[in-house]
Amino acid sequence: QCSRLSDGSGGDEVLLCIRPQDIKLHREEPGGRTNVWLCTVKTAGYIGDHVDYELLYGRQTLRVSAPASLRLQPGDKVFVEIAPQGIKVWQQGQ
Repeated sequence: QCSRLSDGSGGDEVLLCIRPQDIKLHREEPGGRTNVWLCTVKTAGYIGDHVDYELLYGRQTLRVSAPASLRLQPGDKVFVEIAPQGIKVWQQGQ
């Protein structure tokens, strides 16, 4: 769900951009929320007070920065939540 996509006629190609601070990671599925996907941790790079993760959702790769306290390892499953108001939409060809 994207709160910014309002005048598309459906089937249009769009580019979605998401700011890292609008992505949250959860060990357990957060109930009653939209834009939640189960991903697999591909890599984890510890950088002081945060960790840069590379996550897989099917064949898609998502890079996320999260607090070091989360402590995920490659192969772990994690739920990714993206706030609808944080998704920026651009129609292709404009």
